[in-house]
Amino acid sequence: MDESQLVTRPSDGNLSADDEPSLENWIMSLIADGRADSLHEAEEIILNTSLPEVSRLCGSDLTIEQLAAHPLFQLFASHGSRGWEDSPL
Repeated sequence: MDESQLVTRPSDGNLSADDEPSLENWIMSLIADGRADSLHEAEEIILNTSLPEVSRLCGSDLTIEQLAAHPLFQLFASHGSRGWEDSPL
């Protein structure tokens, strides 16, 4: 990934469980701006860019249930399983 793919969130910089539309807007903006050629690539960019936020959230006082409801964790879970779901095998 090159520097031009690193992006900031369209919100205040921190996604909460209520920010699912912001995450969707972020994905769409990456595709519309040409920084990602596909949904998969946009998700990868967001996940890579969000690692410091994920680390911060893991160290917070959020419960497992709250973390599981967070849009970034949901994206990690869904993105990580798609390779198996889409596999021709």
